[in-house]
Amino acid sequence: MICITVAIIVLLRPPSSAAQATLKTVLKETNWIKLLGVEDVDGVEIVWHEGLRRGGGAVEIATHGEKVKLDLEPAGPLLDPHFALISRGNESSELLSHTLVHPSCFFTSRQPYRAALNMCNGMSGILSTDESNFYTITPLPESIYQRRGPWIPHMVVKRSAMPSRMLRDEEMSRSPVHVETAVFVDQDLYRHMSTNFPKDTDQQLVTFVLTMVNAVQLLYHDPSLGRPVSFIMKRLEILHTDPPSLHRSEDIDKFLSNFCSWQSLENPEDDSDPLHWDHALMLTGLDLYVLSKNGKISKQVVGLAPVAGMCSPTSSCTVNEGRHFESVYVVAHEIGHNLGMRHDGPVADNNCDPGSYLMSPTLGSGKITWSSCSKQYLNQFLRSPQSHCLMDHSTSSTRLDHGGDGTLPGERFDVDQQCMLKYGRGSRHSATQPISDICQDLHCMKERYTWTSHPALEGTLCGKNRWCRRGRCLDREQSLQLAYQVVKGGWSEWTAFSECASGCLYDNDGSLVGGSTGVRVAARLCNNPRPENGGDSCIGSDKRYRTCTPNQCEKIAKTRIQSFASEICLRAREVDNTLAGTGFQKISSDPEEACTVWCHKRVGGIHSKGWTFPDGTTCQTHRRHRPMYCISGVCQEFKCTSDEEVFILSSTQCPSSLLFSRDKRREVLVGIWQPISDCYFNCITSGVGLQLVEKRPCRYCNTTSSIKICQPNNKLCQDMKTPTEHATMVCTRYSDKVRRLSGFGIQLIQSQDDDDRACKIACQDETVPNRFYLVNGEGGWFPFGTDCSKGDTSRRAYCVSGKCLGFNADGSPIHESINNFPRLGTRRKRSFEINKDSWKDPPVDAGKTHETESVNFSYPIYVDEFEFTYRNEINDV
Repeated sequence: MICITVAIIVLLRPPSSAAQATLKTVLKETNWIKLLGVEDVDGVEIVWHEGLRRGGGAVEIATHGEKVKLDLEPAGPLLDPHFALISRGNESSELLSHTLVHPSCFFTSRQPYRAALNMCNGMSGILSTDESNFYTITPLPESIYQRRGPWIPHMVVKRSAMPSRMLRDEEMSRSPVHVETAVFVDQDLYRHMSTNFPKDTDQQLVTFVLTMVNAVQLLYHDPSLGRPVSFIMKRLEILHTDPPSLHRSEDIDKFLSNFCSWQSLENPEDDSDPLHWDHALMLTGLDLYVLSKNGKISKQVVGLAPVAGMCSPTSSCTVNEGRHFESVYVVAHEIGHNLGMRHDGPVADNNCDPGSYLMSPTLGSGKITWSSCSKQYLNQFLRSPQSHCLMDHSTSSTRLDHGGDGTLPGERFDVDQQCMLKYGRGSRHSATQPISDICQDLHCMKERYTWTSHPALEGTLCGKNRWCRRGRCLDREQSLQLAYQVVKGGWSEWTAFSECASGCLYDNDGSLVGGSTGVRVAARLCNNPRPENGGDSCIGSDKRYRTCTPNQCEKIAKTRIQSFASEICLRAREVDNTLAGTGFQKISSDPEEACTVWCHKRVGGIHSKGWTFPDGTTCQTHRRHRPMYCISGVCQEFKCTSDEEVFILSSTQCPSSLLFSRDKRREVLVGIWQPISDCYFNCITSGVGLQLVEKRPCRYCNTTSSIKICQPNNKLCQDMKTPTEHATMVCTRYSDKVRRLSGFGIQLIQSQDDDDRACKIACQDETVPNRFYLVNGEGGWFPFGTDCSKGDTSRRAYCVSGKCLGFNADGSPIHESINNFPRLGTRRKRSFEINKDSWKDPPVDAGKTHETESVNFSYPIYVDEFEFTYRNEINDV
């Protein structure tokens, strides 16, 4: 037995409530809660004593009117009494010294007084004098006193014991679940550690593992989980070579299967055996991968565990990459699976946000708390009979708490060391990242490159007198209650739209416009602020899509939609011989089916395994004549109504009133026409492209809008049409419903009564070849940019909304006055349908009233031979 003498220098009487309030003010709320908790106490005294001495003697404490003499004896390390620290080599295993884990600071007392004390760095622990009273002893924080010699002030807090029945009920509802854990470190991880810590590698490795386990435990003690889960270290074994029956593989599925089988043979079967563990954890230095169903390798995987396998002999195990502190979140995630938790989000048929919590399908910044779904899954598992092994507390009177001295993981490994473990020696925290941002996602720099890492560990310094707590950078003296406040999520600003991307699929007629469009994407994050502690997530979409002109498609070979589908089905036939090898796209009322690749089966019928068409592929539900494109495998309708829409049509595909709308986010220069829309072209011979431009006449003047001729990309046009061909296409559709029309159409020349007649379609009479009728309304307008100059090479004139506008040599309209500039806000849905397909005409309504109103039979136009021949034969050649 080792006896220790403690000299009590100052003994105070139980303080008054005023004195206690003063002490609480001095300590501040953070330290008060940390030292005393939130419960009411019966009294607080301050005593002074020396630190740990090597001499003999007994501990005498006089407090709260009682004088207590304690005979102390070593309690061993703060681990399971049978904790084994093992180094396994080729032919033998060696038990390593527990001094690698922690110095011998822990003592217990014999009867009649019971005590468990940590005598390093002062005195801390608990003391029980009888069945009704017990005391907690804690050193005061150094920040609130000046140390004089060896004497250290301590708080001795008297607490009343609860009735035994009530205590048991409280323990039943609030006591943590205990997972007795064995951790195995493979030879690749040991080599990795020896590279980063060439001196005292064993000590550094053990410190790293215990820090990691303690950090995992901090996550499992987060209030968002509902019930704390504690981890008791039963075994830590370093495998310098592979045991004969353990076959490691970079294929994580094989590795997990082999490890689970091997550890079950190593683990004593009887749960009451002191060497038995509930869960085995393998930390590996291998770069793991997973094989997909089609045999492709993906190295995005970092851990794997059987779902709901905890307490099962061959399934209570996880394999994780362990080279750095990202493993904290990987291990917590995989053990979550083993405790019955599934991923957050619709993939697992739950409504929790798939991008904000620890059980997100992917690693990411700020994922350090648990969703309500994870809490529910854990409770379901703990109510099942399978969880019995977690309810038998370890035979140890204490549990592992690597932070028993109050040190958090981030205080043991600073921000640069965390980067070193992640990306190797020479890496450090990126100077371009504000230090206050590391609690959400630590950025690391090595040479000229910067990478994201993981949320900095709890306790990492994130500023002057600030540290990371639960993903937030808090003042050290700030109340921890702030870290638990409910925070409602808010959106960040939208990013700029991405470059134009497209699958470049053509329709079955060989038209790119009919087959696909380009798509640009803008994104925002729900991090301003991030939802925390059960706060509502952001409402709305985190992405916004806008169509665009895919100029890159002219540089690649044409692929039709059906060819794309058949190519996928042909590859699928290699693994499923029931398929015929041909595919197609459905028209379906189900928006997902409309963007799904469907394969024909040999014996009839169709089948799909979830293959989808690229974003921007044209799709159809039963809502005909609406612009719809595939986005993430779902057929979405794109609109022109507002820039705030999620799915937005570009100005070239919108009605003219929206085509000529100002983008307010773009700066308008003074005195210079500036393009603010795409170049819109209808693929009509002799026609031009048009785009919207703006300028500001003076610095403080309002902006002026106009249009200007632009250079279109003719290569995107599959078929150029003459004005006569376009007019004939429109008139043919009317002739199918109206007997009086032949189906032939022309472009007329300007008349004295109508300067804009060259921009209106005329349909030929069925019996009188030189008699024509104008088509009323928008359906009778020639497309934007159609030449209406009557063949006069000295004049530049083009159609805009049924008007023939003259243009200057610089491409601007001759008349810029708002009164002379054509109003473009009267075009309705039918013209939108024309614009949607650029040069496709609207369908003709079968109703008789509409037919007679659409074609003006009241005022026939007789065309002379010159006009008929010149305008519609010579000029169209």
